[in-house]
Amino acid sequence: MEDIEADLKKKVARDGRARKSKDSFYARIKKEYKFKPNYKAVNAMAGYIDQWYYNAKWKADEKFKSDSPEWIMKLTDKKYIKEVRVYTQADFAQYMEKNKTYQRKPAVDSLTVVNNLFKEFYQEKLTEFENQRLEAKYPEFNALMKEYHDGILLFDLMDKKVWSKAVKDSAGLEEFYQAHKTEHQWPQRLEATIFVCADAKIAEATMELAKSQIDSGIDTRKIAEEINRESQLNLQVSEGKFTADDHPWMSKIKWEAGFSEIITADDKMGFVYVNQVLEPGPKKLIEVRGLVISAYQEELEERWIEELKTKYTVTVNKELLN
Repeated sequence: MEDIEADLKKKVARDGRARKSKDSFYARIKKEYKFKPNYKAVNAMAGYIDQWYYNAKWKADEKFKSDSPEWIMKLTDKKYIKEVRVYTQADFAQYMEKNKTYQRKPAVDSLTVVNNLFKEFYQEKLTEFENQRLEAKYPEFNALMKEYHDGILLFDLMDKKVWSKAVKDSAGLEEFYQAHKTEHQWPQRLEATIFVCADAKIAEATMELAKSQIDSGIDTRKIAEEINRESQLNLQVSEGKFTADDHPWMSKIKWEAGFSEIITADDKMGFVYVNQVLEPGPKKLIEVRGLVISAYQEELEERWIEELKTKYTVTVNKELLN
């Protein structure tokens, strides 16, 4: 897509209609800003072009030396910013250095090269001159730019005072969490292992193997390797802490330590080993960090707004508002 986009841009740029629009734009702003060229001074710059220019080794400071360079172009704005801007041969020499033709042998004479470069130079400067006046010329554009400017400022302030601060202020976040941890509570849970088996025979063999490891500690990896020797679909194991809503089997077993009965539900068969019953309690900060950061950001924003209210007087015209 990027290759196609670049190709289309080139085609549009080469299209006669694009050139016509471009020429019309420059004709308008030439007239508006009283474009005045000094072609005598421009043509004089051709004398500074030598073989070094075509070898891309031409340096403006070395080749063009003048204590009082002549002016080559004037632009006048009497309406918006009220400015007369003068460009000199020295300015053009710097442009010539940055826009070398890079030809080993010149295809055209130096005078033609200079005039081609001068056209590009004045078009670039005219565009810059116009861009610097857009906000003064077009009130709607000025309002849009101000909106963008204020929006970026507000975004930066919010990031500094609220968003990034809540993430980076670890001490403040911990303090906020401690003050609100009762809002983030775990219900009663089971620390358990769920064994889902392909059929009743495999479920019985899995339970027998698990019970044989009780004294040394149940090693689910070894159990899975043994049971899944012929097929990886024989046994799937899930370990963790489960609430009543985390797994449908949680409502089918007794909430006490030990092995459950073999369960058949939803076309699946297996059993649960409960290591321990976990009583309700607060969630750790690491478990609810995202929620706590969000709430902390809201509090930081409220604090900041209150701080601004004490610093600045806010008056509301309630009659007009109503």
